[in-house]
Amino acid sequence: MKKLFFVWLGIISFQLHAQNQETNIREALAVYDYETALLLIEQIKEQTPTHWFQKARALRGLNRYKEALHAFQSILDEDPDNQQALLEQAECYKSMGHQQEAVINYQHTLELYPQNKYAWLQLITLLCQMERYEPALAYAGQLLEKDDSNVTLRLLAQCHEGLKQTEAARECYEKIIARSPDDFLAVARLANIHIGHKDMDKAIACTEAYRQSDTLNIYVNRQNALSYCLSKDYKTAAQRYKVLLSQQDSTFHTCYYSGISFFADGQFYEAHDVLKKALDQSLNNVNVLYYLAKACSKTSWKQEAVTYMQEAINLSTPSDSTLIWLYSGLAECYQKAFRFSEYIETLKLQYKYDPGNHRLLYHIATSYHISLKDEKNAILYLEKFLKTRDLPGHKDEPIIDPGEGGVTMTIDNFYNAAERRLKDIRKEQFFKEGVPEKSSE
Repeated sequence: MKKLFFVWLGIISFQLHAQNQETNIREALAVYDYETALLLIEQIKEQTPTHWFQKARALRGLNRYKEALHAFQSILDEDPDNQQALLEQAECYKSMGHQQEAVINYQHTLELYPQNKYAWLQLITLLCQMERYEPALAYAGQLLEKDDSNVTLRLLAQCHEGLKQTEAARECYEKIIARSPDDFLAVARLANIHIGHKDMDKAIACTEAYRQSDTLNIYVNRQNALSYCLSKDYKTAAQRYKVLLSQQDSTFHTCYYSGISFFADGQFYEAHDVLKKALDQSLNNVNVLYYLAKACSKTSWKQEAVTYMQEAINLSTPSDSTLIWLYSGLAECYQKAFRFSEYIETLKLQYKYDPGNHRLLYHIATSYHISLKDEKNAILYLEKFLKTRDLPGHKDEPIIDPGEGGVTMTIDNFYNAAERRLKDIRKEQFFKEGVPEKSSE
């Protein structure tokens, strides 16, 4: 009897220990102490699917996504239709940047559980992030048939915006605002659409209507301030931007447009300060440099004004090397499109900025001869090209020339070819025109 009592006591103790262990695991997971949870789970000899799931959650919480994927897959191997494991696995894929795998998981989840709104929302959001707006729109339309909530309408509007269907997006946002005038995201997006259409009055109207109940929402205030700035009501714009700046909004657009507003309102020192912040975020922005220079010229930073304006001019005027590169590309495009007149004119422009590249004269001449059958200009440019042969600094370096089918040639090869072509053209002219008759006296 005594022995039986100790056996029973041992069983009770084991059960209590197991219960305490389960409680400790749940408590560790509840406070995101994932390392402790993993240690406790590893101490359990006979783990159940519940433990596998807890382990997978803990691994995901510690950003150990590959291990978490393996753990969730173990669950799915036993239970292929496990809804929670499918969704958790999709989250792991997203965190790893494996977006297409996450899409497949969400799609599979919806095939099994079409009423799972979370899966719908995550799938549509992910497709929008991938800029796959057409399938996202299709899924959003299907979800709208089941659920016409503001969340769904907002996703539908986002799809329409991605597809440049701004009128459809506008209708979605207007429906949301009609239901929920305090939906600041819908108001901000609607105002952005109006600004895109250059309808500042409507942008101001919808943002001011929202501001009747909330004057501090940063998203609405950005669109409101921008609307006033673009409508050239700089005094009001400056007031609105001061509120944004007081809220520590230091985004590029806020700094840039507040700078324009301050400058136009005669607040030059304030304009200088915010435009400097804008320049720190966009170092080679010509517009920022221009307005910053203008602001400096009105303040004590007059020498800096010259520097900033010169930088703006330098950035606005392409370098010769850039123009050479662009004209070379344009010439090739014209040649491939068999637009030989434009090809020749572009080669001439390229030669203007690359006067040492005398081969261009040869290509102009051959195009006149072969493509346009213009022997007069062909002779003119062949002669121009041959005159460059004795110029100082001439180097006979190997050239891989695309105009000659990618064959490696030297510059002398081109000069020799030009001489032969010029001779052939003159010979053709001789046989066409014959020897000119002597005029009778």
